[in-house]
Order: sequence, then C-alpha cells, then structure tokens
Amino acid sequence: MREESKALLKADPQGNPSLIIGAIKELQEFEKDEYARLDSIRKIIQDGKPVSKYEILHTRALYEQLQHKEEYQRNVD
Repeated sequence: MREESKALLKADPQGNPSLIIGAIKELQEFEKDEYARLDSIRKIIQDGKPVSKYEILHTRALYEQLQHKEEYQRNVD
C-alpha cells in the first residue's frame, strides 16, 4: 500500500482537510460516476463542516481501488 493510501486511511477530515481534498480531486479524475458525490464531500470539508463517517469510508475505499488499479497497470506495463 502506498504511503498516501496509509495516510488517507488515518486522516481526520477536520484535522487534515488538505489530504482528503487532494485525494478527492485525484479520484474525481478517474471516478466520473462518483464526481458529484465527491465534489459535495470536498465542499463540505472545505467549509469546515463535519462529514459523516460513511462518506469518509466510502472515499477511502474508492481511493484504495484507484491505488490498486494504478499498481496493477504499472505491473502490466
């Protein structure tokens, strides 16, 4: 697991919003079906409002999937 993934798994959106926001922006480039949902979460975090644990877990799961896809692609290439 990449260091960014490990950090994201431990990140508190209120304590380290830039890490979560960065992951969301990266995900939005690849997860077109989830773009609106991720954008909503990003805006909530940027406004300093609390985000549900479910939304953060969902974002982390998507990010992990992206990391696995990238690792797989590097191994195939």
